[in-house]
Amino acid sequence: MIFGSFRSLKAICKLKKFCNKKQQTKRFGYDENKIRIRPSYSGQKATCPLCQGTIIGKCGEIYVWHWQHNHDRECDPWQEHETDWHRKWKANFPDDWQEVILAKEGEKYIADVKTANGVVIEFQNSSISTSTIRIRENFYQEMIWVVNAKTFKDNFMIRSVVSSRLRNIGQNASQEISSLKSSYNDDLNAVTDDIEKNKKETTNRFNSINYKKGLVEKLSQHLEEHDVYTNTIIDKLSQDKSYWNYQTNEKTLK
Repeated sequence: MIFGSFRSLKAICKLKKFCNKKQQTKRFGYDENKIRIRPSYSGQKATCPLCQGTIIGKCGEIYVWHWQHNHDRECDPWQEHETDWHRKWKANFPDDWQEVILAKEGEKYIADVKTANGVVIEFQNSSISTSTIRIRENFYQEMIWVVNAKTFKDNFMIRSVVSSRLRNIGQNASQEISSLKSSYNDDLNAVTDDIEKNKKETTNRFNSINYKKGLVEKLSQHLEEHDVYTNTIIDKLSQDKSYWNYQTNEKTLK
Protein backbone atom coordinates (compact mmCIF):
# COMPACT_ATOMS: atom_id res chain seq x y z
CA MET A 1 0.00 0.00 0.00
CA ILE A 2 1.39 3.43 -0.99
CA PHE A 3 0.41 6.50 1.06
CA GLY A 4 0.32 9.99 -0.45
CA SER A 5 2.32 11.59 2.33
CA PHE A 6 3.88 11.01 5.68
CA ARG A 7 1.03 12.98 7.23
CA SER A 8 -1.57 10.62 5.80
CA LEU A 9 0.46 7.62 6.97
CA LYS A 10 0.67 9.15 10.43
CA ALA A 11 -3.08 9.72 10.44
CA ILE A 12 -3.76 6.12 9.43
CA CYS A 13 -1.49 4.82 12.17
CA LYS A 14 -3.19 7.08 14.69
CA LEU A 15 -6.59 5.85 13.58
CA LYS A 16 -5.47 2.23 13.83
CA LYS A 17 -4.08 2.86 17.29
CA PHE A 18 -7.36 4.45 18.37
CA CYS A 19 -9.48 1.65 16.93
CA ASN A 20 -7.39 -1.03 18.64
CA LYS A 21 -7.49 0.82 21.95
CA LYS A 22 -10.59 0.13 24.00
CA GLN A 23 -11.96 3.42 25.30
CA GLN A 24 -15.09 4.23 27.25
CA THR A 25 -16.44 7.36 25.63
CA LYS A 26 -19.54 9.47 26.03
CA ARG A 27 -21.43 11.65 23.61
CA PHE A 28 -22.86 13.95 26.27
CA GLY A 29 -21.55 15.73 29.34
CA TYR A 30 -22.82 18.42 31.71
CA ASP A 31 -21.68 22.02 31.51
CA GLU A 32 -21.48 24.29 34.55
CA ASN A 33 -25.26 24.83 34.32
CA LYS A 34 -26.00 21.07 34.36
CA ILE A 35 -27.09 21.17 30.72
CA ARG A 36 -26.28 18.23 28.48
CA ILE A 37 -23.82 19.24 25.82
CA ARG A 38 -21.69 17.69 23.11
CA PRO A 39 -17.99 18.60 22.89
CA SER A 40 -17.27 21.49 20.56
CA TYR A 41 -13.46 21.52 20.69
CA SER A 42 -10.61 19.38 21.94
CA GLY A 43 -9.63 20.02 25.53
CA GLN A 44 -13.07 21.30 26.46
CA LYS A 45 -14.03 20.25 29.97
CA ALA A 46 -17.36 19.04 31.24
CA THR A 47 -18.77 16.94 34.06
CA CYS A 48 -19.43 13.22 33.68
CA PRO A 49 -23.18 12.71 34.15
CA LEU A 50 -22.57 9.42 35.95
CA CYS A 51 -19.61 9.84 38.30
CA GLN A 52 -19.46 13.67 38.33
CA GLY A 53 -15.79 13.51 37.37
CA THR A 54 -14.12 15.68 34.78
CA ILE A 55 -14.32 14.64 31.15
CA ILE A 56 -12.34 16.09 28.28
CA GLY A 57 -13.57 16.86 24.79
CA LYS A 58 -11.91 14.94 21.96
CA CYS A 59 -12.64 16.66 18.66
CA GLY A 60 -10.16 15.48 16.07
CA GLU A 61 -10.48 14.94 12.35
CA ILE A 62 -10.25 11.17 12.41
CA TYR A 63 -12.99 9.93 14.74
CA VAL A 64 -16.32 11.16 16.01
CA TRP A 65 -16.18 13.93 18.60
CA HIS A 66 -16.77 12.65 22.10
CA TRP A 67 -16.07 13.09 25.79
CA GLN A 68 -13.48 10.98 27.56
CA HIS A 69 -12.21 10.67 31.12
CA ASN A 70 -8.62 11.50 31.89
CA HIS A 71 -6.42 8.42 31.71
CA ASP A 72 -9.31 6.50 30.13
CA ARG A 73 -10.93 5.88 33.51
CA GLU A 74 -14.03 3.69 33.36
CA CYS A 75 -16.86 4.85 35.60
CA ASP A 76 -19.59 2.57 34.21
CA PRO A 77 -18.76 -1.16 34.32
CA TRP A 78 -21.74 -1.88 32.07
CA GLN A 79 -20.82 0.57 29.34
CA GLU A 80 -19.30 -1.16 26.34
CA HIS A 81 -16.45 0.57 24.55
CA GLU A 82 -18.28 2.52 21.90
CA THR A 83 -17.73 1.73 18.25
CA ASP A 84 -19.03 3.20 15.03
CA TRP A 85 -21.72 0.52 15.14
CA HIS A 86 -22.95 1.88 18.50
CA ARG A 87 -22.90 5.48 17.33
CA LYS A 88 -24.90 4.74 14.19
CA TRP A 89 -27.57 2.97 16.18
CA LYS A 90 -27.80 5.73 18.79
CA ALA A 91 -28.05 8.37 16.07
CA ASN A 92 -31.45 6.92 15.12
CA PHE A 93 -32.93 8.29 18.36
CA PRO A 94 -33.39 11.81 19.79
CA ASP A 95 -30.51 13.21 21.83
CA ASP A 96 -32.53 13.29 25.05
CA TRP A 97 -33.17 9.55 24.71
CA GLN A 98 -29.47 8.72 24.46
CA GLU A 99 -27.14 7.89 27.38
CA VAL A 100 -29.82 8.24 30.04
CA ILE A 101 -28.70 7.68 33.62
CA LEU A 102 -30.85 5.33 35.68
CA ALA A 103 -30.49 4.96 39.45
CA LYS A 104 -31.87 2.13 41.54
CA GLU A 105 -31.05 0.99 45.08
CA GLY A 106 -27.86 3.02 45.24
CA GLU A 107 -26.59 1.93 41.82
CA LYS A 108 -26.35 4.10 38.70
CA TYR A 109 -25.82 3.03 35.11
CA ILE A 110 -26.06 4.67 31.71
CA ALA A 111 -28.63 3.18 29.36
CA ASP A 112 -27.72 3.46 25.69
CA VAL A 113 -31.26 4.59 24.90
CA LYS A 114 -34.36 5.12 27.03
CA THR A 115 -37.53 5.87 25.10
CA ALA A 116 -40.32 8.21 26.17
CA ASN A 117 -42.31 5.14 27.22
CA GLY A 118 -39.53 4.05 29.58
CA VAL A 119 -38.23 1.17 27.47
CA VAL A 120 -34.45 0.75 27.65
CA ILE A 121 -32.56 -0.26 24.50
CA GLU A 122 -29.06 -1.67 24.87
CA PHE A 123 -26.73 -2.06 21.89
CA GLN A 124 -24.34 -4.98 22.34
CA ASN A 125 -21.44 -5.32 19.92
CA SER A 126 -19.34 -7.89 21.79
CA SER A 127 -20.01 -11.15 23.58
CA ILE A 128 -21.80 -11.04 26.92
CA SER A 129 -22.48 -13.70 29.55
CA THR A 130 -25.96 -14.90 30.44
CA SER A 131 -25.42 -13.81 34.06
CA THR A 132 -24.63 -10.24 32.94
CA ILE A 133 -27.72 -10.26 30.73
CA ARG A 134 -29.83 -11.37 33.68
CA ILE A 135 -28.38 -8.68 35.98
CA ARG A 136 -29.02 -5.90 33.46
CA GLU A 137 -32.54 -7.09 32.71
CA ASN A 138 -33.35 -7.19 36.42
CA PHE A 139 -32.05 -3.63 36.77
CA TYR A 140 -33.63 -2.10 33.66
CA GLN A 141 -36.79 -4.26 33.80
CA GLU A 142 -38.49 -3.40 30.50
CA MET A 143 -35.75 -3.46 27.89
CA ILE A 144 -34.76 -4.53 24.39
CA TRP A 145 -31.42 -5.95 23.26
CA VAL A 146 -29.97 -5.02 19.88
CA VAL A 147 -27.07 -7.38 19.18
CA ASN A 148 -24.51 -7.12 16.40
CA ALA A 149 -24.77 -10.62 14.95
CA LYS A 150 -22.56 -10.00 11.94
CA THR A 151 -19.93 -12.51 13.07
CA PHE A 152 -22.38 -15.30 13.89
CA LYS A 153 -25.49 -14.46 11.84
CA ASP A 154 -25.11 -17.66 9.80
CA ASN A 155 -25.69 -19.68 12.97
CA PHE A 156 -29.23 -18.35 13.25
CA MET A 157 -32.26 -19.90 11.65
CA ILE A 158 -34.49 -17.01 10.61
CA ARG A 159 -38.21 -17.63 10.76
CA SER A 160 -41.19 -15.42 10.25
CA VAL A 161 -43.16 -14.88 13.46
CA VAL A 162 -46.34 -14.43 11.44
CA SER A 163 -45.72 -17.61 9.44
CA SER A 164 -44.94 -19.54 12.62
CA ARG A 165 -48.13 -18.34 14.28
CA LEU A 166 -50.18 -19.08 11.19
CA ARG A 167 -48.58 -22.52 11.03
CA ASN A 168 -49.49 -23.13 14.68
CA ILE A 169 -53.04 -21.93 14.06
CA GLY A 170 -53.27 -24.25 11.04
CA GLN A 171 -51.95 -27.20 13.05
CA ASN A 172 -54.36 -26.49 15.91
CA ALA A 173 -57.25 -26.14 13.46
CA SER A 174 -56.25 -29.38 11.74
CA GLN A 175 -56.14 -31.20 15.08
CA GLU A 176 -59.51 -29.74 16.06
CA ILE A 177 -61.05 -30.76 12.73
CA SER A 178 -59.55 -34.25 13.05
CA SER A 179 -60.97 -34.53 16.57
CA LEU A 180 -64.41 -33.37 15.37
CA LYS A 181 -64.30 -35.82 12.45
CA SER A 182 -63.39 -38.66 14.80
CA SER A 183 -66.21 -37.72 17.16
CA TYR A 184 -68.61 -37.36 14.22
CA ASN A 185 -67.61 -40.75 12.83
CA ASP A 186 -68.10 -42.36 16.24
CA ASP A 187 -71.57 -40.84 16.55
CA LEU A 188 -72.41 -41.78 12.95
CA ASN A 189 -71.27 -45.36 13.50
CA ALA A 190 -73.37 -45.58 16.67
CA VAL A 191 -76.44 -44.25 14.83
CA THR A 192 -75.79 -46.62 11.90
CA ASP A 193 -75.51 -49.57 14.29
CA ASP A 194 -78.79 -48.57 15.92
CA ILE A 195 -80.48 -48.29 12.51
CA GLU A 196 -79.22 -51.73 11.46
CA LYS A 197 -80.31 -53.18 14.76
CA ASN A 198 -83.76 -51.62 14.38
CA LYS A 199 -83.95 -52.94 10.82
CA LYS A 200 -83.25 -56.47 12.02
CA GLU A 201 -85.77 -56.16 14.82
CA THR A 202 -88.36 -54.74 12.41
CA THR A 203 -87.73 -57.56 9.91
CA ASN A 204 -88.00 -60.18 12.64
CA ARG A 205 -91.23 -58.66 13.90
CA PHE A 206 -92.61 -58.42 10.38
CA ASN A 207 -91.75 -62.07 9.72
CA SER A 208 -93.30 -63.07 13.04
CA ILE A 209 -96.48 -61.17 12.18
CA ASN A 210 -96.65 -62.79 8.74
CA TYR A 211 -96.07 -66.21 10.26
CA LYS A 212 -98.82 -65.72 12.82
CA LYS A 213 -101.06 -64.27 10.14
CA GLY A 214 -100.54 -67.43 8.07
CA LEU A 215 -101.37 -69.58 11.06
CA VAL A 216 -104.54 -67.59 11.66
CA GLU A 217 -105.54 -67.93 8.00
CA LYS A 218 -104.93 -71.68 8.08
CA LEU A 219 -106.85 -72.03 11.32
CA SER A 220 -109.72 -69.99 9.89
CA GLN A 221 -109.74 -72.22 6.81
CA HIS A 222 -109.78 -75.35 8.98
CA LEU A 223 -112.61 -73.95 11.01
CA GLU A 224 -114.59 -73.16 7.88
CA GLU A 225 -113.95 -76.66 6.50
CA HIS A 226 -114.82 -78.16 9.84
CA ASP A 227 -118.13 -76.31 9.91
CA VAL A 228 -118.95 -77.51 6.39
CA TYR A 229 -117.93 -81.07 7.23
CA THR A 230 -119.88 -81.04 10.46
CA ASN A 231 -122.99 -79.65 8.79
CA THR A 232 -122.74 -82.26 6.04
CA ILE A 233 -122.57 -85.10 8.54
CA ILE A 234 -125.45 -83.68 10.49
CA ASP A 235 -127.52 -83.45 7.31
CA LYS A 236 -126.70 -87.00 6.30
CA LEU A 237 -127.44 -88.39 9.69
CA SER A 238 -130.69 -86.54 9.84
CA GLN A 239 -131.61 -88.09 6.51
CA ASP A 240 -130.34 -91.48 7.65
CA LYS A 241 -128.15 -91.75 4.58
CA SER A 242 -125.43 -93.75 6.19
CA TYR A 243 -124.60 -97.35 6.91
CA TRP A 244 -122.49 -99.11 9.49
CA ASN A 245 -119.53 -101.23 8.43
CA TYR A 246 -119.32 -103.86 11.07
CA GLN A 247 -115.97 -105.10 9.79
CA THR A 248 -114.22 -101.75 10.09
CA ASN A 249 -116.48 -100.41 12.75
CA GLU A 250 -116.96 -97.23 10.66
CA LYS A 251 -120.03 -95.42 9.51
CA THR A 252 -120.00 -94.48 5.86
CA LEU A 253 -122.25 -91.98 4.14
CA LYS A 254 -124.20 -93.29 1.18
